[in-house]
Amino acid sequence: MKEYGLAVVSVSDYNNNNPLQSVIDRNGKQSVILTSVAGRIPNKNVLTGTVAESAKIVAGEMCLVQIMEYEEGDPQVLDGRVDLKEYGRTFNYRKLEKVSGLQLDEYRAKLGKAEVEIVATDKKEVPQGLIDERKARQEESVSRRNEREKKAATMVASDFRGVF
Repeated sequence: MKEYGLAVVSVSDYNNNNPLQSVIDRNGKQSVILTSVAGRIPNKNVLTGTVAESAKIVAGEMCLVQIMEYEEGDPQVLDGRVDLKEYGRTFNYRKLEKVSGLQLDEYRAKLGKAEVEIVATDKKEVPQGLIDERKARQEESVSRRNEREKKAATMVASDFRGVF
């Protein structure tokens, strides 16, 4: 395994773009999707509920995660648990700590802006136009979220002026 990087992610229940459907894994656990708030993550960012639970990654939280990438020759690849030919580049997420809204500016300064890297499998290549379109939508979404979070943090900070 090699380190892919660190990122702050927002964790949400995964519903496969259908608000009326939830995605439950074979153990009855709700799958989650990780959305970058700061730093770069691969687009392979949906975790089964069982994997998320074992990593203590909970929907509704923001957390700092370490992302590791499997490579040819890794023990997990050799013993058959990871099939790189079937799934392409494969990633492991490890929760390092829970992150509060007040820490976001500090993490953004250290990790950079939110970015999603499109990673293709051996089976198909992702067209560049689709990559550019997804990147533009991601940046727009992150920009709107950042504005909402900044506004919320300002409101919280103003509520506590004069208290101390």
